[in-house]
Amino acid sequence: MAFEEDLSLFINEYTPGYTLATIQGQQVGGIFRNGYAEAGMIGASNPSLLCITEQVSELITNHENGVNNEIVIKGISYYMYEAPEHSGDGLTRLHLRRL
Repeated sequence: MAFEEDLSLFINEYTPGYTLATIQGQQVGGIFRNGYAEAGMIGASNPSLLCITEQVSELITNHENGVNNEIVIKGISYYMYEAPEHSGDGLTRLHLRRL
């Protein structure tokens, strides 16, 4: 059974972490996480963008062909370093690295 709820009720400008990303010149809303972890003297972040699949599916198809699309969030350029993670309920997580 497919999830049929209006996902814009969950991902919108009132959602904590919501931001607009620019992918191939188009703005897409999503929940941006830039988790930072530190172990001793080594720190790293693991940024990701959770978005509505139907809003990004056409914009991120080149990843499978080895083409890294630039994704700009809050003025910082990122690229997807692995395939998009589709949740099966209409959401997609993009795992990002800074350019």
